[in-house]
Amino acid sequence: MFRRSTGRSRTRNREGVTSVWIHVAYGLSATLAVVLTATTVWYVTHLPTFTIAAIDVTGGETVSHDEVRRTVEEVLNGSYLKLIPYRFTALYPEADVASAVQSMPRMKDVHLSRKGGTITVAFTEYKPYALWCASPDEDEQCFFLDETGYAFAPGPRLQGGALVRHMQEGEGKLEVKHVFETDSFRKTHAFLETIKGRLGLRVTDVFYTNDGDVRLRVNGGGELLVRKDVSYDETYKNLESVLASEAFAHLTPGEFQYIDLRFGNKVFVNEEDPTLATTSLTQATSSTAE
Repeated sequence: MFRRSTGRSRTRNREGVTSVWIHVAYGLSATLAVVLTATTVWYVTHLPTFTIAAIDVTGGETVSHDEVRRTVEEVLNGSYLKLIPYRFTALYPEADVASAVQSMPRMKDVHLSRKGGTITVAFTEYKPYALWCASPDEDEQCFFLDETGYAFAPGPRLQGGALVRHMQEGEGKLEVKHVFETDSFRKTHAFLETIKGRLGLRVTDVFYTNDGDVRLRVNGGGELLVRKDVSYDETYKNLESVLASEAFAHLTPGEFQYIDLRFGNKVFVNEEDPTLATTSLTQATSSTAE
């Protein structure tokens, strides 16, 4: 009985050892297959034929093409699982590249295309049209506005009136956003261009109050006070009529504190005499009476 039992035990031991070696063989085979596959994938995806080697940049006027290229390169320097490079043409992260370029200051529209191992980045940029500033304080930072009233990037205050500065009473932190309603913003600038071209009054600052008043600071001195809810056409006619009158034909920037155009054809003029340093408030009735 004892010998039979020992024989069966040895048979089971041999079968167990065989089974272990089979599992080891399978494991080694699987590992070898994985290693070979990974090696093949790594090798193929790194072949120059299948990788992005060139980045062409077109468009824009002020944004550096070299900076765009560097931004794209930073994205493409990564890899998937440290195995497949982002430069592999079939799997390059197009959305990530577009997002990285789009996030650059002044970028408006970004389009990517690929032909072989070359990526072409075409873009347009926002163009500074005006400034949006937190306050009249010269130390305050401003944002560039495009022609639609969209604040797209931080910018210097640009003293001297190169760009009209817009300010809102109680404005908090400046940030990238659509600050002004486009149609209203364009009408405001059309009015500024009209009084500059026809009346010689160049506005440098536009200050919007919370109660709907708009204060226009004139280069050389003085302000025009208008209302947002009064048409600029009516406001212009009243201003033109008053300045054409004999009583106020002499007024030029620096010779008045303000011209108040908020009350229709009743215009109030606060003159300042530089010699006497005195002021006088005069009511003028525009010829565009109701």
